[in-house]
Amino acid sequence: MKRKLIIGIKIIFTVCLFFAGFSYLGHTLMRKAKYGDWNYLIKVGNFDLIEENTMDVLFFGSSHTYCSIDPVLLKEDYGIESYVLATQQQSLILNYHYIIEALKTQSPHTIVVELFMVGRTNGYQNDEILHDAIDVLPLSLNKIEMIQAAVPEEKRMEHYFPIIKYHSRWKELTWDDFKLDYRSWVDEDRGYVRLHQVYPTELDTTIPFGRERDLTDQEIEYLAKIEALAQENDIRLIYLYAPYPMDGNGVDYAYTLELYAEEKGVPYINGYELLTELNYDGNTDFCDEFGHLNESGAKKLTEYLVDWIR
Repeated sequence: MKRKLIIGIKIIFTVCLFFAGFSYLGHTLMRKAKYGDWNYLIKVGNFDLIEENTMDVLFFGSSHTYCSIDPVLLKEDYGIESYVLATQQQSLILNYHYIIEALKTQSPHTIVVELFMVGRTNGYQNDEILHDAIDVLPLSLNKIEMIQAAVPEEKRMEHYFPIIKYHSRWKELTWDDFKLDYRSWVDEDRGYVRLHQVYPTELDTTIPFGRERDLTDQEIEYLAKIEALAQENDIRLIYLYAPYPMDGNGVDYAYTLELYAEEKGVPYINGYELLTELNYDGNTDFCDEFGHLNESGAKKLTEYLVDWIR
């Protein structure tokens, strides 16, 4: 009996060692950004290094979240502790599972979910977008459920084991790929991507509301899941459609989501209306052709959010 127990322990130890080594090798081969503005590895992957239950507010969404809200400004000027957990083109499915991940270590009184991707996610998303959002998270039941929901079946194994995706990258490796020192780094901008460049942008604030779009079954399902999750955890939920130079399609969804939020009783911030209300200037407040806010534009939205948060 004792011999069988020892053999069982050895097998378990060997399996654990194998998976640990497999995981490390996969992480070594994975493309990773440790430095600069776009370092998801630090901004998202190291969120668990933030002291537990210290965040008042958490923000979730797409690039229009991480370029638009400055947690450093909220803390230094208003004493509000916050963090942005966003990745490019983050869908509602990813929003939902990111919220679950964040609530493992934090108990915010408010979460703000930015909705730019509503109406822009039809079926499964681009493989690289999914890897950006999923690879940086630790393996857990929540990550497994995220992969099952967001990734097509034929691609799931490479998200469980990134070595499958990146196995041919060994020729590109540098010593920096092997170092794990980044696991102790906390992002000084708390998830915010601080952009200084200015891209002259034409703003049309005369497009009328009036055309309501249909939300997909999947969008309705995950909006409901986010609302239920907030309610279960006694967290106030705010929906945000961040300001950017909208065309008619964007204005339609800004309007549609306002109607949806009103029906559900969820506070909603309409970014199209903010373009006028906050005096956004196409010559100073945007950083690229896609209408992301630079630091000047983000300051306007961040300061506006203070009263909503309080």
